[in-house]
Amino acid sequence: MRTLLALFSGLALAAQEPARLPERLLFVGEKAHAGRASEFTDFLQRHFASVAATTHEGFTAAAAKDADVVLLDWHTGEDWARARSPLGALDGWSKPVVLLGSAGLNTAIAWNVLGGFG
Repeated sequence: MRTLLALFSGLALAAQEPARLPERLLFVGEKAHAGRASEFTDFLQRHFASVAATTHEGFTAAAAKDADVVLLDWHTGEDWARARSPLGALDGWSKPVVLLGSAGLNTAIAWNVLGGFG
């Protein structure tokens, strides 16, 4: 009987969702890759306190105001598309950013920092 009770107690504990991390995330993705953005946000919502999403075109500084971390998903495109970051100018940026896809290269080019070649 104790073994059965221990088994059910273990199953009940395993079924509980783990605590979410307290960070608030903002996912900034491309309109053309809406499915990818949805998959990322669905996954992240299970692990973080708050997850919001917007597109490159819809991004504003106000959208990032309540976020602790911004995730930028940016695919390789035409060179002219790298001239301006969806996040705006580097000197106006202060939030931690996670760069997904080709966002490292594209952001380095747009912000004119090391990493835009090689």
